[in-house]
Amino acid sequence: TAGAVTIEAFGSIYLNSTPFQFQEDGDLYGSVAQSSGGILTLYGTAGDSGDYCRLHCTTNGVTTFSTVHGSGSAASLTLSPNGTIYLDPSPASSGVVIKLDEVASGIAVVQAKTYQQTNGTATGFSIGYDHLGPMLTGHTMTAIGLNLDMNCETQTHVGTVNQTGIDLDMEVGADGTQTNLGIDIKCTGGNDNNYGMNITVPDESGDYHIKLMAADDADDYTTFHVADTGDFTIVVAGDGNNDSDTTLDLNGDLNIDVDGGNVNFKNGHVSASTYIK
Repeated sequence: TAGAVTIEAFGSIYLNSTPFQFQEDGDLYGSVAQSSGGILTLYGTAGDSGDYCRLHCTTNGVTTFSTVHGSGSAASLTLSPNGTIYLDPSPASSGVVIKLDEVASGIAVVQAKTYQQTNGTATGFSIGYDHLGPMLTGHTMTAIGLNLDMNCETQTHVGTVNQTGIDLDMEVGADGTQTNLGIDIKCTGGNDNNYGMNITVPDESGDYHIKLMAADDADDYTTFHVADTGDFTIVVAGDGNNDSDTTLDLNGDLNIDVDGGNVNFKNGHVSASTYIK
């Protein structure tokens, strides 16, 4: 028809066609079909069935939403809400699982931007965790805000694999007043236990728990390492000629309390028999 069609019903409207298609001037724009559940398909280009998005609902309400680019991988998905996106599982105890399965590049990207020009706080990615029920007597719960597990030992590699759990890069400019703070840790509250950081590293030659490197030369560094029996080693190293100094600038006393009975000072590479005790 050349004009609009209005259907006003005081009951149900049945369209008995499989599939039921949406067309304009003979070109297919979408369809509703039944195949192991209900399928709603919308096509990106009139008459081209290769580019589409599809909503498929099957048994038990299991639903899959997919976007397809028939000749490539350009079928991006953009959500532009004029409000908040909520993921509200039922029951709530089941939690929310977001799974990236068999992604070739293995990359999940969260990109945030801000155009803020006045006082305020802009957050790129925020995780809020609240415990809403009391722990019962005799029960223990381990709560983890962010759990990162990386594993490459399940394969037999013939090349080199370098894993980095967190790679943090921050940069500021010279204009105005700009400040970088890499990590801010605050553990407070309660009357029991607060621990800032636990680091576990194997007791192998060359391993260390913390490495501090000079910004001007990464070959100038200090490492902290704890080995078996609690042996603690601080290595101050540089690529210069015995110029890696250590300075203690204390606004108070220096107390050294040793249970072994000896405090040894060694100069250069002299033998242990020449230690100053």
